[in-house]
Amino acid sequence: MYNRGVFWWLNSLLLQGSSHLFQQGDLPPLDPKLASETVGYQMESAWQGCSKTSRYSLAWVALRVACRPLLCVICPRICLIGFNIAQPLLIYRVISFLDDPTNDQTRFIGRALIGAALLVYSGIALSTASYQHQIYRYITLIRGGLLSLIYNQTLRLSAGTLTDHSAATLMSEDFDRIAVGFEHSDVVWASPIEVALAIYILYREIGLACFAPVIIVVGCAGSAYSLSKRAKVAQQHWMNALQDRISSTSFFLSNIKGIRISGLSEPSSTKIDNLRIHELNKSKRFRQNATTRMTIGVLPETIGPAAAFIVYVLIARRSGQGILDPAKAFSALSLVSLLSKPILNFLYAFPILVASLSSYDRIQNYLLMNQGRLNSALASLEQSKPRERDLYPVKVPVLDTVQLQTLDQPDRRKPSNSLIKINNASFSFKTDDKPTFQGVSINIKRDSAYILIGPVGSGKSAFLLALLGELKLTEGTMLKAPECGIAYCSQEPWLPNLSIRSIIQGPSDFDEIWYAEVINVCCLETDIASLPQQDMTVIGIKGMRLSGGQRRRISLARAVYSRKQLLLLDDITSGLDTVTENLVIQRLLGQKACWPILTCAVHFKHMVDTIIEVNPDSSTVNVQRSYQIPETPEIYEDDPMIQLDVCPGNPQPDIPEEQATRVSEAPSDVSRRIGDASLYLLYAKEMGLASVIMVISTSIGFCFFSRFPNIWLKWWSEAESREPSKRNVRYIVGYAAFGVSATVCFLLLYWIFLVESIPRTSIRLHRRLLKAVTAAPLSSLILVDTGFILNRFSQDMSLLDMRLPGAMIQTLDGLLDAIAEGVLIAQSSPWTALTFFPLLAILYAIQKFYLRTSRQIRHLDLEAKSPLFTSIIETCDGITTIRAFAWQETFRQLNMSLIDESQKPFYLMYSIQCWLTLVLNLLVMGILVVLVALAVELRNTSGGALGVALNNVSAISATLAYVIQAWTSLETSIGALARLKSFQSETPSEHLPNECHDPGSTWPSTGMIQFIDVTTQYRWVILSALCEFPVLKLHIVL
Repeated sequence: MYNRGVFWWLNSLLLQGSSHLFQQGDLPPLDPKLASETVGYQMESAWQGCSKTSRYSLAWVALRVACRPLLCVICPRICLIGFNIAQPLLIYRVISFLDDPTNDQTRFIGRALIGAALLVYSGIALSTASYQHQIYRYITLIRGGLLSLIYNQTLRLSAGTLTDHSAATLMSEDFDRIAVGFEHSDVVWASPIEVALAIYILYREIGLACFAPVIIVVGCAGSAYSLSKRAKVAQQHWMNALQDRISSTSFFLSNIKGIRISGLSEPSSTKIDNLRIHELNKSKRFRQNATTRMTIGVLPETIGPAAAFIVYVLIARRSGQGILDPAKAFSALSLVSLLSKPILNFLYAFPILVASLSSYDRIQNYLLMNQGRLNSALASLEQSKPRERDLYPVKVPVLDTVQLQTLDQPDRRKPSNSLIKINNASFSFKTDDKPTFQGVSINIKRDSAYILIGPVGSGKSAFLLALLGELKLTEGTMLKAPECGIAYCSQEPWLPNLSIRSIIQGPSDFDEIWYAEVINVCCLETDIASLPQQDMTVIGIKGMRLSGGQRRRISLARAVYSRKQLLLLDDITSGLDTVTENLVIQRLLGQKACWPILTCAVHFKHMVDTIIEVNPDSSTVNVQRSYQIPETPEIYEDDPMIQLDVCPGNPQPDIPEEQATRVSEAPSDVSRRIGDASLYLLYAKEMGLASVIMVISTSIGFCFFSRFPNIWLKWWSEAESREPSKRNVRYIVGYAAFGVSATVCFLLLYWIFLVESIPRTSIRLHRRLLKAVTAAPLSSLILVDTGFILNRFSQDMSLLDMRLPGAMIQTLDGLLDAIAEGVLIAQSSPWTALTFFPLLAILYAIQKFYLRTSRQIRHLDLEAKSPLFTSIIETCDGITTIRAFAWQETFRQLNMSLIDESQKPFYLMYSIQCWLTLVLNLLVMGILVVLVALAVELRNTSGGALGVALNNVSAISATLAYVIQAWTSLETSIGALARLKSFQSETPSEHLPNECHDPGSTWPSTGMIQFIDVTTQYRWVILSALCEFPVLKLHIVL
């Protein structure tokens, strides 16, 4: 209990992080209660069993599944309310104690006040850390559940639905909005309680004058509530624009090779840049709304005290009773602060919480999307056995799917000769679409080979999808044998970025003899032998380190190795030279155990039993024996092409593993632990000198006009004690002027920074990243996972858009506040000022000790998200293949293991923030106890000076925590800029300095390409890939 309550368990982690560099495996294991296996199963079951008519159904499911941490918030949060209410009572009693006579009784009371201060502020420290920790556990829980839900739904949806990769945005940007919304969810119910208690106690202190700040608070709350509705709509528009950009960027990165070869790099990058501009223009409405809300929210803090004191003085003058003495003034100021802060927190947090519901809407809409397929569990009859080295067992609920009917077998011991039997069936991509095929009748039998023919665009690939259950069956019947497993090779091979052996083996157990036979059948021996790492070579994004023929043969090898009963091949020999093509087909069909094959390789029709012809005009499928088919028309024949031989001894464009270093995901190890000041200069440069000066100036103005009223109130209350009501007008006008000026400075600060400067800066930083990617040679990009680069465009850009600016302005504001409060404390209590020197040393040690670990944890957090991006993108691209092989369970388990790995740094980041809050609050508790002890023992200070000191020490506790947490968030968020800078500097560019010749506007004069004594190579360290060849005319085929 003690270990968890004071976060003692984190000390060893922080000690290790302060002196060592963390790797993912160095982190402590995840709490089993937070594991995605557990919460994912609970979330899936709750979602499948709930009513989905409400737009908030998913939000209620998340609350119900993870209700225990939220219930655990209540007790410490109520305790915190009590301790906060005790603060102004303690301040009033300590100040009034100075006027009591000195005797044994007052000495006892004084020591009791010291104990009360110790109790109140230690209670604040412990209860704050406890309730925040439970909220962070809730966020971690629903993260595991929602990410599992999104991935499970991805495995169900049709391939056409997943082309935009919207799941990647939902798993990153949308959940980030949900997490931010729930970080302060406690204020929804706790703030009204705090406000009601503060109003009651304030009424006892200053009477009817307490309603002046209350009216301001109610007006602000109403305005903020109205604005929060618009914030939700504005954020949804922003998220939609962001998803469009991420989807386009994902498509660009996934197809970078084809885009480069087609000469479309510049138009594609221009499109992405325009989408970025559009996204940030959409964000301005939300930013304007947020700036307005924050300005309204600060009014109770800047105008509220002035209104309360003005009304109190006016009532006192009319009634002739009561004066604004220091004890009353500063206890009332503390109460007004206690009244305004919950409202300020409410006005800040509630709209964000409401806006986060739009992200819930987007996820819920994704979960409710129509699966659009005949049989979403077609391949689920044969479960794949996961490999223990990279997968974990997991309980997965039975999905609500439509099974294909199975063929009746009178004798179960004798398998049916039919694998798939279709009778008068019609298929379409959607239920309400025109049938793609109609009147189809076919019987796919065992021990038979089939060939599928038809002109280009006739629907051959679509017919294979129909056999896989990826199309809707609108009429007729389609029966499938229970033991019929299907292996599928798509026209464009789907290959994850793994080693060749891992791809071929899949989730099956490794059989060395069978593996060698499969390699021989697919003619891969020579290709694998030529690679430095042989079959352990990682193939790159979409197999970009391989040729087109190699990709197809590896895809074929994967299908053959799976030993499925039915093998569907979609134009698998395309891109192979004639010799290799003939050899592969002969070996494949020459096996003793012959597989039924459907292929589009028309020139092998003489080797099969049955030919299936697709008629594009009537959307029909004709079946004939192979000897009944005449010679193939010319429209089916391939064009002859020239074959280019690679240089002997160097047939592959592979890059040795020791030289295939990936682009660094972060800056150097030292800067990752210590930081890099040059990053702030880079950000300031992109922001612009004028904007920097205006932001700093308005921030200083806000700090001065919001803190100097403490001194003004001291002068006012002391003057009122000496000469009641003599100079009230001057003090009233001055106090009000300070409040108005602070509000104006606050509005200017956030408008200039958040609305005007940040979008402009973000566009420039995005262009830096986009330029680095588009200028990088293809040989560099194939070494980096798509998820890693996409993480730079999504997660890092999100940090640069919101978290970094917010942390930056909070750090600046908090630092100035801390300096101002320190000055006020030193001026009011010189003895307390002596504690500042050891205090500063302790604070420096804490932030240095803490930041060295927090930077690394944040880095690991972002690093662990990259495999999640890669996983979801590869799943979207290969969903048809995954379902055909019945690998849904395997990939679901793999995704859960990736979620659990990413949960470790995610949860630890929140936990060490709670540790920091606790340490800072305990530190401030020590200062306050010292201040109270000095006041009650020495009794050599005035009530006004002590009121200023106590109020500012109370405030400085929150300010110090605010500053260090903001600084920590800034240092970790600036890592996004560090990674951008690192990526830009470490990624080579194709635009070399000597390549600046302008061919002129008339080039080219003729449409011809000539190769004259050309020698090419893949990288400088690799031998030539193509030998010299003379001038010739050729087709270039990749």
